[in-house]
Amino acid sequence: MPGPALVVGLGNPGPEYERTRHNLGFRVIDVLADRLGERLKPAKGMRALVAEARDGDTRIILAKPTTFMNASGGAVSELARYYKVDPQNIVIVHDELDLPVAQLKVKRGGGDAGHNGLKDITKALGTKEYARVRIGIGKPPGRKQGVDHVLQGFSKKEQPDVDVAVEQAADAALSVVNAGVEAAQQRFHAGEEKPPKPARAIRKSVTVSAPIDDVWEAWTTVEGARTFFAPDARIELRPGGAYEIYFNLEEQPGNKGSEGCKVLAYRRPQFLVFSWNAPPEIPALRKSKAKTRVELQLEESGGKTKVSLTHSGWGKGADWDECFRYFEDAWDLVLSRLKASFESGPTDWSKRS
Repeated sequence: MPGPALVVGLGNPGPEYERTRHNLGFRVIDVLADRLGERLKPAKGMRALVAEARDGDTRIILAKPTTFMNASGGAVSELARYYKVDPQNIVIVHDELDLPVAQLKVKRGGGDAGHNGLKDITKALGTKEYARVRIGIGKPPGRKQGVDHVLQGFSKKEQPDVDVAVEQAADAALSVVNAGVEAAQQRFHAGEEKPPKPARAIRKSVTVSAPIDDVWEAWTTVEGARTFFAPDARIELRPGGAYEIYFNLEEQPGNKGSEGCKVLAYRRPQFLVFSWNAPPEIPALRKSKAKTRVELQLEESGGKTKVSLTHSGWGKGADWDECFRYFEDAWDLVLSRLKASFESGPTDWSKRS
């Protein structure tokens, strides 16, 4: 695309909407901001959280409107005017009822298919000729109304495919920006009748003998992290806040642990998502500042809490393979220490092997 590109993910603001079907666009923008090493923040005079990023030589404006879905148009048109972005250079990422869950499609122009966010954007821009990255959420079952369906979360069965689709949608948005809609269609529509290929991910779980609120505190406070995760930490529980776990206090800055990692999303006390970096033992990957994504799901039953961990966002190549193997073992150790911290007391870091 000539000139700057504006990539907008649609959704509703507020923690109660974070994991709903209607907020897939927001999730994609979070992934893109993390990949490109930028932080979304309020922009003066704009009704959106904004990050200015670069992908190579391409300037990209990432945005999540802070209006509700049905009023997205005003926010998008304000951003386009302020950053002088032509509608041809706008990419809207949104959920799509007319596509099966996790199916991805890219197009330019066309109707809104009853999507009120798109309807408002088209009205505000005065044109339909902007690009769309569409992520399927499936039609509501039975006689269920669409408005109820889009405001619900995904089932456990659907979630792995949706996680893949979010990562692929981020790829698709960058493909549109850098190579155009047709190139993105050729790449992402090939074999679309098949279900998405399962993403490589580390999946671990442990059941802890403690109430969910106590386990939540262990993951989301510095004091809690010190009991099992590492000797020290910096945790700011807000989207974009620091999630830095310091495993090796004697090392030079930048090699102490997860410096530069951030909270991506959370809902107290059910889930936490944060970015994660490569260990210093894999210097090339560490130096590249590439980030992966860790999601924790907490479920309480009978006074105990099940912690389910998914570590995704892996690249390809020998360094990535080594990193994957490293964390396969590392997360086993972390979760065993979490369990032990509630059953036999906090980790004694002075005796750490």
